[in-house]
Amino acid sequence: MGLRYYSEHRTYSCDAPLLWRVEIHDSTAAPDNDGAEFFIEAESCEIEWRGEGDDVAAPILSSSCQFTMMMRDGDDEELINDLAGAKEGRFTVVIYRDSVFHWAGVINSPEISFEDVDFPYPFQITAVDGLALLKNYPHSQDTHRWSDVYEGQSNLITVIARSLKKLPHIVTHFEGIDKFIVTAINWYSDLHNEPVTDVYDPLFYTYVDNRIFAQGQASGVAKFVNCYDAISEVLRAFNARISLQDGYFLVEQLEHRAENIGTDANFSRYYDYDLTEPLANTLDDV
Repeated sequence: MGLRYYSEHRTYSCDAPLLWRVEIHDSTAAPDNDGAEFFIEAESCEIEWRGEGDDVAAPILSSSCQFTMMMRDGDDEELINDLAGAKEGRFTVVIYRDSVFHWAGVINSPEISFEDVDFPYPFQITAVDGLALLKNYPHSQDTHRWSDVYEGQSNLITVIARSLKKLPHIVTHFEGIDKFIVTAINWYSDLHNEPVTDVYDPLFYTYVDNRIFAQGQASGVAKFVNCYDAISEVLRAFNARISLQDGYFLVEQLEHRAENIGTDANFSRYYDYDLTEPLANTLDDV
């Protein structure tokens, strides 16, 4: 994976100006490629979040990023041709805010459209965070045989992380990141330790048998739950949702912001990419 294009611009609508950097990465480009600069149409870069259907409490809140790239010449226009013929996952978008990783997604090539006009002309690019694409990935180790069921038991945060890592762009752009998943889950069982602390995450200390994600068949082929549904079922049990926010995946109970964060056992924790252990986190009380 290498850098194909990049663009930088500032926004001034906040208390202080923010520097935004938008990068387009290409899996066929050399890793040490410096990329070519491109220009974004003013105020065209937006990130939007949307749940599935009309459910305001949908457990998965997917996001997409849209921006308008100004096509200046034939070199820029080659990107359109490459996008049109690219396999899913070849092109990804990474966004930095004041040099800090903010968002990453995969370009949704089927939505390509442009006008047949002279240079320069605008070309809209759309990328998605990939959460909705998890419907295409079975929650299994490899194929569809019963032997590919994950062995034994796994804690709930592993079920979530394992599903996210099915997406190639997650592995590419999130591996090694300090804050991969942030949780704000504060429902506990009588079997959990007391007193609850700011590093005792119920998602880390609650386990499930991995066989619940598959149904065996006489042919030896297993029918696996897809990763989207696996995450959804975990989150529904806690009345929670997941979304990509500020460079990490936020798993948050819907009631979390209604209480004073950090008090009365209302805590937030975070995990690195390897899920080493839950660490105390701070979320804005807004």
